[in-house]
Amino acid sequence: MQSPELGERLLAAGFAPDGSEPGMAVALDELVAPRVVPGLQLERVTDDAALAVWADTLARGFGEGEKEAQWAASVYRVLGYDDPWRHYVATVDGVPAGTITVYLAAGVAGVYFVMTVPEARRRGIGAALTHAALAQVGSGYAVLTSSSAGRSVYASLGFRALCTIDLYQFDQRASAAAARQ
Repeated sequence: MQSPELGERLLAAGFAPDGSEPGMAVALDELVAPRVVPGLQLERVTDDAALAVWADTLARGFGEGEKEAQWAASVYRVLGYDDPWRHYVATVDGVPAGTITVYLAAGVAGVYFVMTVPEARRRGIGAALTHAALAQVGSGYAVLTSSSAGRSVYASLGFRALCTIDLYQFDQRASAAAARQ
């Protein structure tokens, strides 16, 4: 449940609205298998070298690119490679084609950093790698927020939109102006 003052507090602290995304969930025993992607393999990240491949792949098509991917990798490097975090690189015929990260807690798998490299999109890789990673979790639920491009992909796997998540971006200029007041 959201505090009615949360948005106002974030704005006062120097954050700016940055859109919204649907919050989606699925019971893992209701997860729908996607079509098979020939040559797709999902490899779990277990060391720094594999994390570098994960970061390089993520940088090719997610968020702020290289900057965000390297930041995320630096955090995950400190956290280690054992549960509750699981990072994966999807390859097609041995070539990195996508990423996913799963966080496990209290019977729930949080899904993050699902990305397919631009030249491999629209082939079902995002659905296939999401399904493959979640199939390894076992029972429980999976939750995620979805971009507009990903919503139909997740719906095809059985995810349902349950809420809307408002997004905010820190704005240094607004924060500095608020501090001067």
